[in-house]
Formats: sequence, structure tokens, C-alpha cells
Amino acid sequence: MTMLKGVLFDMDGVLVDTEKYIALASVEMFREKGMEVKTSDFIPFTGMGEIRYLGGVAEKMKNADWFAVNLAHAPEEVLLW
Repeated sequence: MTMLKGVLFDMDGVLVDTEKYIALASVEMFREKGMEVKTSDFIPFTGMGEIRYLGGVAEKMKNADWFAVNLAHAPEEVLLW
């Protein structure tokens, strides 16, 4: 039996490109809140962290206040994706 010598975690999309899936999930989240956005709306905010990623699109949609209020009251598991 070979002993495990290390574990590799892909936290930034180097091995698996997860950005398109995150954008699709974000579009769905906005849709559930009654706002229509496109995956391309997230491109300028890619790599800036989830608060700026989502908040930047909310600002573009003129819903920054909605986002700030909902983020402040969001359960921790919602913020960790």
C-alpha cells in the first residue's frame, strides 16, 4: 500500500474551470430575486471575491441597496460558495 504524500486542492480554478458554473449559479440567484442578468455581466468582477462579484452586478442593476441588505442578513452557508 502506498502512503499518501500530499493532497492538492484546486481553489482558484487552475485545474477545473469553475467560473462559468459560478456565473450560471449567480444568474439563477438573481433570477430568484426578480432580477434578470447575464453571465457576461459578471466578467468585469471575476477574481474580485464573491462580495464584489455579486455586488458589482447588483450595482450595475441599480440594486446595490438590495444586495447590501440581503448580504448583511444572509446565513453563513450562503456566503461560502
